[in-house]
Amino acid sequence: MPSPHPPSPRLTLRTALVRVARVGLAFLLTAWIIGRSMPWPQDAGMALRMEHVASDPEGYDLLIVGPSGFYRGLDPRTIERVLARRGHDLRCFNLSAPGMVSWEADHTLRAAIEHAGPRLKWVVIEPSPWDPDTSTQNVDSYRFYHWHTPAQAADLARASLALDLPRRERLALAWVHLQKALERFCGYGAGVEFAKARLGLEPPAPALVASVEAGGYLPLERDPDPAVAKRHHTFVTKKRADFVREIARLRGVVQRPFRANPAILEDYDLAAHRRQVRYLEERGLEVLHVVAPYAARDQRWPMLEHLGEIETLLAFDDPVRFPTFYEVANRFDRQHLTEEAARAFSAAFARALADELDARASAD
Repeated sequence: MPSPHPPSPRLTLRTALVRVARVGLAFLLTAWIIGRSMPWPQDAGMALRMEHVASDPEGYDLLIVGPSGFYRGLDPRTIERVLARRGHDLRCFNLSAPGMVSWEADHTLRAAIEHAGPRLKWVVIEPSPWDPDTSTQNVDSYRFYHWHTPAQAADLARASLALDLPRRERLALAWVHLQKALERFCGYGAGVEFAKARLGLEPPAPALVASVEAGGYLPLERDPDPAVAKRHHTFVTKKRADFVREIARLRGVVQRPFRANPAILEDYDLAAHRRQVRYLEERGLEVLHVVAPYAARDQRWPMLEHLGEIETLLAFDDPVRFPTFYEVANRFDRQHLTEEAARAFSAAFARALADELDARASAD
């Protein structure tokens, strides 16, 4: 008696490959959508500030992206006022964050450029060490996870493998970055952040909301984190003498005549630096490399300027030219200024930028 059910068609190799390809394409499309819609970290109000830049109808002329020396030190409102007095009408916004490393700053800058609109002309960045080391970073944080796009991770892996370390250590470091990029690409572990963003499960602190209105700037005195106030207390009560000695050494460094020494760039990732500058210039942007009034000087930055790798370097890490920034009373801690001193730093930066704008206008 014949079977009531017709025999199943044979699964040919071609059919199997087509099905696998469909599943693979569906996965890649889903991963691409997730990657494009990945919420920005709540840390330091980054999600709020990036959303503001994307939605602001007027757009911005100048974006500031870098670590805490910028986040705590460059006040866009002060910069705008000083520039206006010099006849330059520029809108500024600060997208910096504490502990922002080179690769995260690059990731943030590229995303911000997409959102800032056609008005954007200037970007302020810090000269970047381009160090792939993770020893000072929280590799399990969503913030670390967020900036590990495939492109960034590929650059990080390349930089890791180029380090002067034992082969096993270089491979282990490269794998940390590639693994994080793979997790991000698959959306692994991002569900909680999507829920927080879409359902408003973690409303931002009022101080972070206020920082958006202040142009993305948050002085340390207004940060509600108790650890911040404790850090200031430790500096005032236990670290003042060490700071004074450190600045005396820095004063001696800056008073020595500059001597070209290309050897200090032997381990520097010049390819990453050039790639970032080229990316910005290809989009018609002017790049300003700025160094905040830190307690130590990195001699690679004036060397890069000397070699023409940095076109415009505005360096404020100089207690001879800017003694006010290095008075103990004007420091919140070793590396950061008080709110009042940050306004003075912002005004000094704005005057230097106005000089640069005037010089370029005269040259034209």
